[in-house]
Amino acid sequence: MNTMVILTPALIESTVRAFRAELESHLAKSGSVSIPGEVQLCRNMLKQVLHRGAGVLSAKDETLMWGVGLSAVVAVMISQAVHGIGISKSDVN
Repeated sequence: MNTMVILTPALIESTVRAFRAELESHLAKSGSVSIPGEVQLCRNMLKQVLHRGAGVLSAKDETLMWGVGLSAVVAVMISQAVHGIGISKSDVN
């Protein structure tokens, strides 16, 4: 049996707010970040996800996937910053 989940504007807004707060905290704690570092974090966390096709993620898998999202967004932000200022490599503080 398939279940439809509706991602309401309120859920999207609250998730984005929480994600932004986590992102700012991640960047504040990290000091210096790099694309290779963030990609490696993503890979390490994804290796730990044990999702077996159930309809929901376990609490641990949800936390890991949240971390993957944070690291992926940081890598994209670094790339956008690098492209925006025309340099080939960068660490972003």
